[in-house]
Amino acid sequence: MVARGDYGPVLILRGDHKGTVGYYDDDEGGRAVVYLGEPFVSDPVLLPRGTLQKVDAKSAELEKWKRDTRGSRSSSGCREGAHSRIPR
Repeated sequence: MVARGDYGPVLILRGDHKGTVGYYDDDEGGRAVVYLGEPFVSDPVLLPRGTLQKVDAKSAELEKWKRDTRGSRSSSGCREGAHSRIPR
């Protein structure tokens, strides 16, 4: 189980999305807000935190997810790493 507020990549253990890697981003009504595609671009699903397991950021599934969503970042106008630059 993922603790409330322990945001980041998760593996979904049960339900319709079993075996899918998502991104746990927030909480709403006692459930975890999980993005199955690119965070803030794809529609989130609400899942019980008990169905989630934290995954290592180096996991193969997460790397696959990053590759699969890379096209949506470029088509949405977002540039990788742009969020870390502070305008001067």
